[in-house]
Amino acid sequence: MLVIFLVGMVSLLLLRALKKDYEKIALQDEEYEKVVEETGWKKLHGDVFRAPDHLPLFSALIGTGYQLYTSCLLVILLAITGRLYDTRGTIATASVLTYAVTSLVAGYTSAQTFLEYSTKENTGWKLTMILTGLLFPIVVFAMCFFLNILSVVYNATNAISLLTFLSLFIYFLFLLKKKKKK
Repeated sequence: MLVIFLVGMVSLLLLRALKKDYEKIALQDEEYEKVVEETGWKKLHGDVFRAPDHLPLFSALIGTGYQLYTSCLLVILLAITGRLYDTRGTIATASVLTYAVTSLVAGYTSAQTFLEYSTKENTGWKLTMILTGLLFPIVVFAMCFFLNILSVVYNATNAISLLTFLSLFIYFLFLLKKKKKK
């Protein structure tokens, strides 16, 4: 009920603003146009389709967001069907697998976003694809590493050794190196 009330209030405010804009457009008086400065959407009309400052990063963030949304949606749908409660760790495994499968969604969305503001001749698409593939894993790795350092400082039992983290990082670097050679 509250949502309907808030939607009604926002729509009333928008209708009032649009009504005032239509009234200003309807008046063809030249003196009025000279006195009143442009307001509202008229000021933004040049900026609406302008490319963002950091287009590869913007496109990668959009693509990664779509990937995470799709991955979460698939895991929730699998959990609703009851397939994820058979053994221990199936939700984590399903999360990783759906994240890997939905990388297609991330690549497609980030490429579409990049091409919406740029041309095919722009070589920034390479950086966009690299950022799309590495943005979320690097953030997750950094968070886990920081939390693990806190666990080591407080002598917690769930702390992973720093050598394990180092070996994971080196493995990731070798994986990237192999992909570049192909």
